[in-house]
Amino acid sequence: GTESITITVTDTSGATDDQTYTLTIGNVNDLPTFTSTPITSISEDVYYGYKLTATDIDGETPTFSAQTLPSWLTFNGTDSITGTPSNGDVATSPHTVTLLAHDATGSTPQNFTVSINNTNDAPSITSSPNTNAFEEVAYEYVILATDEDGNSLTITATQNTASSWLTFANDTLSGTPQQSDIGTYNITLNVFDGTVNVTQPFTLTVNNVNDEPTFTRALNDTTIHEDDAFSLEVTATDDDGETVVY
Repeated sequence: GTESITITVTDTSGATDDQTYTLTIGNVNDLPTFTSTPITSISEDVYYGYKLTATDIDGETPTFSAQTLPSWLTFNGTDSITGTPSNGDVATSPHTVTLLAHDATGSTPQNFTVSINNTNDAPSITSSPNTNAFEEVAYEYVILATDEDGNSLTITATQNTASSWLTFANDTLSGTPQQSDIGTYNITLNVFDGTVNVTQPFTLTVNNVNDEPTFTRALNDTTIHEDDAFSLEVTATDDDGETVVY
């Protein structure tokens, strides 16, 4: 704008002289100023959203850009950054962010960091059981599990259907079923990370394998004389309950 200024000079006798001039004040661009405050801490697996706002005393409308962002954050091209950090982003926390508010002649940065707080992740059972076992054939299932947080895992097994042939030790279910064990067994595996327990329930079926019949009476060598009558009683059983044919 302009200002009219008058300067008056007075001597000792009281005489005066005036000089008037106009002072023109030229505008100097002022950079925009951020008015929004960023979120600087968030938990893993939680959505992060930050909407940018800024003012410009010269009356210009600021625009925004993102200069530095971690890989889990995305700028929408106008005025927001959003994203969801994962477990892998915890180890590299805090994450540096640089945003810019622009006017026609320059920009103002907003620098900050975002810290990611770890959230316990449930363990995961990565192995799948063989749900079929066979009579007189060794069965084994090694349970495998992982934990994203690196927690120590405790693995246990619950036999909802009691069995004497199946045992659990060193994260392994094993045993050799017999004829009397044919049937189904409900089993639940548990993996505990100290906070969260996950389960893997399944039904194990012991299938029959055909057993050969067994003689129940010993056949001894026998000597007879010519023209003598001879008879021999033969008996046998079959574990599968099948009829024995001689």
